[in-house]
Parts: sequence; structure tokens; C-alpha cells
Amino acid sequence: MRKPLSWALAVTILFALPSALFSQDAQQKPASSSPIELKQSPAAEAAMRAYTQREQMDLAHQVVKTYYLKYLTQPMELQDIVNGLRTILEFQRVQPSPRLPAIVVRGSAEQVAAADKLIADLDRPKSAAAASNERVGENYRLDFTLTELDGGKKTATHAYSVIVQRARNYDDSRKTSFRSGSRVPIPVSHSTNPAVNTQFSYQDVGVNLDCRLYGPDDELTLNGNVELSNVVGAVDIGGLSEPVIRSARSEFTVAVAPGKTATVAGLDSVESQRRVDVEVVATKLK
Repeated sequence: MRKPLSWALAVTILFALPSALFSQDAQQKPASSSPIELKQSPAAEAAMRAYTQREQMDLAHQVVKTYYLKYLTQPMELQDIVNGLRTILEFQRVQPSPRLPAIVVRGSAEQVAAADKLIADLDRPKSAAAASNERVGENYRLDFTLTELDGGKKTATHAYSVIVQRARNYDDSRKTSFRSGSRVPIPVSHSTNPAVNTQFSYQDVGVNLDCRLYGPDDELTLNGNVELSNVVGAVDIGGLSEPVIRSARSEFTVAVAPGKTATVAGLDSVESQRRVDVEVVATKLK
């Protein structure tokens, strides 16, 4: 009888031991793995509620208004009004819409009333002169006259015309170039035999004009340069005939009035009494 009892007691202990271990591990583990919830203090909750209520009251008393512009249609003009609303009238919420064009604002009744006056003062039709001055991008024809003088006597006259686009200011202007003459080949490298492997560069010889036109009609400004060049002879270098080119160049910035002649430059020869006077007439194209 003792052996069966011993075996029964051993089996009971073996089965009871894992259960006790699992029960002990369960007691040591935390009851829940959910994140810890942080609770605000009653004072913080009260402050948050007060702030929310104040924001809602402010929004309830604010006015939303859309201004549709009739005369200020350029993006730069629209941005100027937006800047004024934000800096002068201290609007916090201003939304421009260039496609309409329109501006949406939200603020107090006093701010909106001030915006009514500001935009009414700015969004007005321009006078004919002001509208003409603002129409940048118009095309002008520049008629250049080059008069050759020798000892004060007129020997020849040449006329050239170029179409330019008027810009608002120098930074917005585009350079327009005009070339009249020929390209002269100049040998730059060759072998012992001049007829073999000779390489050439080319230089424009004649009249070169570069110009920019900007400003309103009553303050048109022409900026650029004029260069005159011609071949006066040749020299033999290493068996090749190298051209001798004489040139004169002048840069200018002059005020021009549409329809009136303006002197651009005077180019004097250092080897003779020859001189070339350059004049221009600007004509607006319709």
C-alpha cells in the first residue's frame, strides 16, 4: 500500500507545481498594459474652456466680407492691397483671389468698415494719362540715324530701325539687339601649310546696337550701347592675311520723348577728323 500512495503523491506534486508557478507570475505582472492617461488639473481645464468660449465669441462677432475689384486687376496691385489690410488695419485673415480678382477678409466690424474705405479709395478708374503710363509691354519702334561727318561736313547718312518692348523699369526690361554688316573670318590656328587645317573665328563688322526701353511715356528712358566697326586693311602673319578691324563703341542712357529726336552718342575717330553722330526717334506702335 505504501508504493501506490508514494506514486500518487508524486504525481499530485508534479501537476500542482506548474499551476503555482503560473499563478505567481500572474500576480507579478501588471493588471493592464493600456497607456497611462494623463489628467489635466481642474484649473487647466477651466482655462481651456474659457479660452474656447472666448474664441467662439470672437468668431461670432467677426464679419466676413468679399471685395470684388473692378480696376485693380494686376497681381502686384492686388498684393499691395493685401499688404495694406494686414499692416495698416491689422487683419489676421486676408485671402486674395487673383483669378476673380477679389479679396476675402474676416475681422471686427470696425476693421471691415475701415477696409471699405481703404479699398474704395484704391479701386478707382485711372485717368487716361495714368492708364497709358501703366500699360507696360507696349511696342515702340526706334529709328536710329547715323550721320557721318568729315571735318564738320556731312558725308553719309544711314538709317536703322528696331522694335522694342517698353518695360516698367530697368530690371524688368529685355535687351533688344540689332546687327547690320558682315562676319569677317579671322584665322586663329594653322599648320605650316596655310591651306591645311586652318581654323577661323568670326567677328561681326558693321553696326551693332543693343538697347532697353523702360518707364512711362513722359519719362521714357533708353539704355544700351552702339558699336561701329569696319575693316581698314590686312597684315600678313605666318603666310595668312589677317584683317585689321577698327571699331568705336559708346554706351548710353538717355531720356527720350515719343516723336522727338534725341541724341544718343557721338563717335570720334582717333586717326582723322571723321565723326559719327547717332540720333533716335521713338514711336509708339498701336
